[in-house]
Amino acid sequence: MTALPLDTRLQAVADMVRPGSRVADIGTDHGYVVAHLLSVGKCPSAIAADLATGPLEAARKNLAPYGNRVRLMLSDGLKAIQPDTVDDIVIAGMGGELIARILSEAEGFRRVGLRFILQPMSRISLLRQRLCAMGFEILQERPVIAAGRPYTVMGCAYTGQCHIADPAFCYLGKIPLPPDEAGRRLLSQSRTHLHNRLRGLRDDPAAAAEIEAALMALEAVLEGP
Repeated sequence: MTALPLDTRLQAVADMVRPGSRVADIGTDHGYVVAHLLSVGKCPSAIAADLATGPLEAARKNLAPYGNRVRLMLSDGLKAIQPDTVDDIVIAGMGGELIARILSEAEGFRRVGLRFILQPMSRISLLRQRLCAMGFEILQERPVIAAGRPYTVMGCAYTGQCHIADPAFCYLGKIPLPPDEAGRRLLSQSRTHLHNRLRGLRDDPAAAAEIEAALMALEAVLEGP
C-alpha cells in the first residue's frame, strides 16, 4: 500500500518508532501515524486509541485497508491497553501536562523494554521535569519545524531512576548540540518564556536563581560557536 504522507512533525514521530514493534498510538485522531507505519511495513500490528468517538470513527475509515493488523480502541490514555500487547507507545499532539498525566496513571507500563515516543505541543519543560520525577529517561530528542512552528519529539524509556531534574535540563533536554535551525528556534522560544517568568519572580529569590541558571545555560548554547 502507498504510504500516507505525513507533515514533518508526525514524520519525526513515525521515524522514532522501532522497526518490528507493536505500536499503540494514544490520541490517534485520524490515525495517520498508524496508517503510515503499517503501509511502509515498519510495524506488524498497531492499536489506534482515542478518548472520543469522533476521531476514532475518522481513524476507522483511514485504517480500514489494514484489516486485522490494527485494532481501534476507545481509551482514556492507556487505561484500556494491555501493557504486554505493545512495544512502542506514541503520545503525540497533546500538551505536555496531559502527556505527563497519562503516564502517571499508567503504572503498568513502567517496565524496561517499552519505548515511548512523545510529542508535546506545549509545556515541554514541565514534561521533562515530570518524566525525570517518574523514573523515565529521555533517550533522544529531535527538533522539527512544522507549519512554521518548532516542536520536539522525544524518545523515552522507563528506568525507575526517579530524580529531580536540573532546571537547565528542563529547558535544554536532549536537543542535539550545536542546535540546528529547529533546535535554535525551540530554545529561543524557551529563552523568551524564561525572561517573562523571571520578571514575575522578583519577590522569590530562590525561584529566580533557578530561572537565571536555566537562562545562562540557554544563552551559552544559543550564543556559542
